[in-house]
Amino acid sequence: MAATIWQYVVPYEGDFDAALDRLKAEVFASGRFHWCGGPRPATIAEVWADDIEHECGTHSILDMFRVQPPNEKPKSFTVSVVTPEEVEAHLGHSRPTVEFAALLDDLATTRWQGRCAVLYDEAGTPTSLRFWGASGD
Repeated sequence: MAATIWQYVVPYEGDFDAALDRLKAEVFASGRFHWCGGPRPATIAEVWADDIEHECGTHSILDMFRVQPPNEKPKSFTVSVVTPEEVEAHLGHSRPTVEFAALLDDLATTRWQGRCAVLYDEAGTPTSLRFWGASGD
């Protein structure tokens, strides 16, 4: 099985790690993730306790552990926040809206890594967080 590209849009909150944790809880509860075999886990913690699953991945946001600060080099199993400079380079402005969020997709090109961007309404108010990336094997 090849990697799966995934994306999610959630309501904005300033604490990206809290937003990631809430999103992971929603995805886990919904069962919308790949499981290599055997009984499905009862908790999110059990997802990564399984060595086979660690190699296979869930093909979802569950494969991401945390949101890392923009000044850190991207690492596997983490989500990197898109910088205003990256948004400016792709869109010509630094406040993407939901309608143009997909234009940022090519900022997430490495398997086992994710990205996160703040999305704004027409008045420039943050409304959503978009998480996207690719994981799984």
